Amino acid sequence: MSSATLKVLHILSYWNWTGGSQFCLQLSWGLQHLGHSVTIACAPKGELWHRAKAMRIPTLPVRVRGQLDPAGLWHFWRSMARGDFDVVHLMTSRDYLIGCLAARWSGVGAVVLSRHLTLPVRRRVKFVYALSDAIVAASEAVRQVLLRSGIPTSKVLVIRYGIDLKAFPNSLEARQRVRQELGISEEQPLCILVGRLAASKGHTYYLQAAQQILKRFPNTGFLIVGDGELKASLQEESEQRGIAERVLFTGFRRDVPDLLYAADVSVVPSVWEEPFAYVLQESMAAARPVVASAVGGTPEIVEDGVSGFLVEPCRADLLAEAISQLLADPDLRRSMGEKGRQRIERDFTVERMARDYEELYRSLLSPRGSGERP
Repeated sequence: MSSATLKVLHILSYWNWTGGSQFCLQLSWGLQHLGHSVTIACAPKGELWHRAKAMRIPTLPVRVRGQLDPAGLWHFWRSMARGDFDVVHLMTSRDYLIGCLAARWSGVGAVVLSRHLTLPVRRRVKFVYALSDAIVAASEAVRQVLLRSGIPTSKVLVIRYGIDLKAFPNSLEARQRVRQELGISEEQPLCILVGRLAASKGHTYYLQAAQQILKRFPNTGFLIVGDGELKASLQEESEQRGIAERVLFTGFRRDVPDLLYAADVSVVPSVWEEPFAYVLQESMAAARPVVASAVGGTPEIVEDGVSGFLVEPCRADLLAEAISQLLADPDLRRSMGEKGRQRIERDFTVERMARDYEELYRSLLSPRGSGERP
């Protein structure tokens, strides 16, 4: 299998667009550019479906209602049997059980699971992991959780996300265009938080920090990019804090790179053990300094004091202090942004990620006992 084209099926049945969706799309694109045949099985007409179609990545429609969905199992099996795939790669835990069973029954050569969460594996579902050939953790933080949950060390490895740098060409035009669209002058400082509007993402601490920052930098704007169940309550909170005129909720956007270029500081105030947030890579690829909570896999991406600042989670005062330091020093912003971009170019490209997965897939398809993990 040293040079043969691989036939790979990536499965992610969730409808919503998440970091896992972006990972699936980036990896599929990267493997395709290495010459492999990649198909994405996903929810029809969902965001991943549309983006895959736009990138000319073949798709299969799948509808899964839960981890024990018999119809989903049959659908997976039929797709795998017809596709004659070498590798099935399951991207989310909801698909693990029926995906592993379907892959084994259809004779697929290797089954890979991606683990993106820092939550412990529940004892009653641990057997599912034994049905796979390898479990790939998105970060060392995720790997450690898997090991503490009793998953065998021999099955677990870390391959970190990669990002397509061609989507981040350092465009001054994009910065000017987005600022004009949003009604923000070039002189106005602008912070940005990109992420689903959920309690785990720490938006309330961003708003608390904004209230403090505006006392020193009263012209600063604060973008909140994304949708979610907390939108109404966060808008109400910004009103109660008297900062609504400085906070702009953009809703879901597909032009995140352009929005990052329009901003001066990217803020990621997560309150949970963030496994490996894509927005950190996106911010650094756009050469924007990051202020983030020091949780989960975040310290594996952001070097504190080099490409940004890491602060204790749930501490709006520390968040405000770090953001203010960057707003007060354009040279520091520029230096940290450049170092972040350099780190992405060195360690976190989609090409590197695709090569690592190619090596893993081939090692699993080699005769048992030969070949080594990447």
